[in-house]
Amino acid sequence: MIATTTSAQSFTGNASTVTAYSITFPLVDASHLVAIETVTATGVETTLDSGDYTFTPTTDSNGRITGGSVTTDPAIAATSTIEFKRVTPKTQTLDFTAGGAFGAEALGSGLDKIVMIAQEVARDFAEADTTLTAADAAIEARLDILEA
Repeated sequence: MIATTTSAQSFTGNASTVTAYSITFPLVDASHLVAIETVTATGVETTLDSGDYTFTPTTDSNGRITGGSVTTDPAIAATSTIEFKRVTPKTQTLDFTAGGAFGAEALGSGLDKIVMIAQEVARDFAEADTTLTAADAAIEARLDILEA
């Protein structure tokens, strides 16, 4: 069960390769965690390679990842922020066969994945720049004329 709507967390860099950042959102798989460093002064973003950070997951009694801790190497300076995002592949890997066993745990995990994907789509849409450019405004104005 997904009991949180959180799918990303940001932190000020801790300038350490041993002090961990605490992740409190669930993931289907540890490989679905992405780290992005942003230099505060310039806004320049860099997606870290998976080898630049170590994620140590925490799991529940069913083996599901409920969060965890992340260390980075190189250290993220205090003049930058680090954001950890869950990015779940938009694939359907659950396959029930006719007459086969119907696993409640497998179904629950599949539904959790759907909820995670929906949360990520909502997060990414909210983060997107949705302001109209001059060209967009001109197109909208022409559509309004055509619809009138």
